[in-house]
Amino acid sequence: MILFASAGWLPFSAKHVIIFNKLVTRATLIVHCMNKGEDKGVISLGPGDSFDFRFRVNLRKTTVYTCSFAW
Repeated sequence: MILFASAGWLPFSAKHVIIFNKLVTRATLIVHCMNKGEDKGVISLGPGDSFDFRFRVNLRKTTVYTCSFAW
């Protein structure tokens, strides 16, 4: 599993999160990402698949996403 997050140069620029299933066992990776106001749902990633999402940090800089992983 590889998690990549890209942050723009400016504090409030769009953030880009990319999750890759690179498990050497070739197992399916189950991903669930959410924050206080948005649930990205449960995503099933086969070997070599990826999932990505973008978001912007709010004015108080309290935007936090939490992701859980299972395989």
